[in-house]
Amino acid sequence: VPGRHNVLNALAVISLGLVLDIPLVTIREALAEFQGTDRRFQVVRLPRDIWCVEDYAHHPAEIRATLAADSITERHRLVVFQPHRFSRTQRLERALSRCFSDADGVIVTDIYGASEEPIPGISGERLANLIRARGHPRVRYVPRPELSTHVRQIAHPGDTFFFLGAGDI
Repeated sequence: VPGRHNVLNALAVISLGLVLDIPLVTIREALAEFQGTDRRFQVVRLPRDIWCVEDYAHHPAEIRATLAADSITERHRLVVFQPHRFSRTQRLERALSRCFSDADGVIVTDIYGASEEPIPGISGERLANLIRARGHPRVRYVPRPELSTHVRQIAHPGDTFFFLGAGDI
């Protein structure tokens, strides 16, 4: 399971296990069997050497950690990001506009409202514009209904697509 954050989690598990007097061999076996959790850096390798990484990351710190966990930096890395909730996007838009620097390209789609009413002026398109204004050279807004067609059109061998968000991305 890749990522510095997962190493820190494993160290916390070891520490807690030792405090609880769980034998180190039992802790080691449990960690060796751990395969990760659903929607956390789940990699699917597609034909033509295209990889998809699905991750629940929707907070700026999670997005940075997910991109940092990818150690195969020679691949072309594209993020497809679905912001989660209008209120959260509004509160975090400054931090969200700065967390994609490790991606070669960013596609922002519509906000997953999670039963929230839209907030006027807060949108995936606005977030894409903010990311671009902060200096990211390759950012595009793509409406959700057009997303799968767009991704298929731009995918090339050697690409890794990160599908990030807490919604239905």
